[in-house]
Formats: sequence, C-alpha cells, structure tokens
Amino acid sequence: MSELLARLNAKPNNLESQGRSTNKQQITNFDIVCTLNKLQEPFRSLKTEYARCKFTDLTITPAAYRLAHSYVVRKGVKEGWALSDVDGRDTLKLFAHAVIKEAVLERRCRHCDGTGNVAVKNQVVVCPVCKGSGQGESLSILRLAKQIKTTEWRSRTYWKPKFDDVLADFLAFDAEIQRATNTVYKN
Repeated sequence: MSELLARLNAKPNNLESQGRSTNKQQITNFDIVCTLNKLQEPFRSLKTEYARCKFTDLTITPAAYRLAHSYVVRKGVKEGWALSDVDGRDTLKLFAHAVIKEAVLERRCRHCDGTGNVAVKNQVVVCPVCKGSGQGESLSILRLAKQIKTTEWRSRTYWKPKFDDVLADFLAFDAEIQRATNTVYKN
C-alpha cells in the first residue's frame, strides 16, 4: 500500500507490483486518485491527506494539520467538549497536532527511531529501550499535557480519553484506506 500511495508524491517512484489499471503497463496516478475517491464521506479529504502522510514519507503536511484540526473541532462541538480555565486558546489545535502525529508516526521508539538497533562504540546493538521491537510507548498523560499546554490532572481526567477516542477514529480511517487500496491489486 505504501508504494501505491507514494505515487501521489512529486518524487519519482518505481512500482514493481502488478494490478488493475487504466494503463496496461503500470498503475497510474489517476488509478490511485480514483481509488482514494472511494473513501467515504464525511472527511474524505482528511482521509486522503492522512493516507499520503502515513504511507508515503511519514511527514505531516500543513494541510493534514489543518484537516485534523477541523475534524477535532467538529467532533468536539458534536460531543459537547468544553475548555476549562486551565486550557489555553490553542488547546484544540495542539490536541489535533498531537493526534495526527501519533496516528501518522505511530508508536516508534524515540531512542532508536523505530529501527530496533542503536550504534554504540562502532557496533550495532539491540536498542535497550524497546528491546529490538522498534515500538515505543503510547503518548503518556504527562507528555500529552505538555503538548496541549494544560495541567496533568486535566490531561488525565479529560483530554486523554478524548485523545484515545480520536486516535481510534484514525485507526478506523486506516482500515478504510486499506480496503479502498486493495481494489487496485489483482486478486
């Protein structure tokens, strides 16, 4: 799937897999865009931009930040989220940034950057933090509080459950993106 979505980037990509296409030689950008148009509304543009960020080069675009912020605000209004005195003006914006970072970059070990290995004295050894798995810890309550500039108590009691809920929405987007892109490949 990464190779498929990487075709939407401006940089050249080599696709070696075969699949259904309007061109008999290769999968075209048009095929991929048509596939991503199968993503269901609402939030098709967020899902498409999220797919580009997550499955191409793991960089989060300004458009992805804006769309995630819009999604968080809509969800907050729909569910009646309320800011308190300890929350700042930019809390929802920072919250949206934290969610999309966690969703796109997943839980990668910060010590080895997800590789599972680190260099120590000209040798490559298993990362002592993640024990070679490359997986990091989920976003802690304290780290979330620092990122959205609120108190640790407010983060624990109010924002962390909402963070997990919105992150679950992005995982559902992953499943929808996977289903949509699977239609390009031959069975």
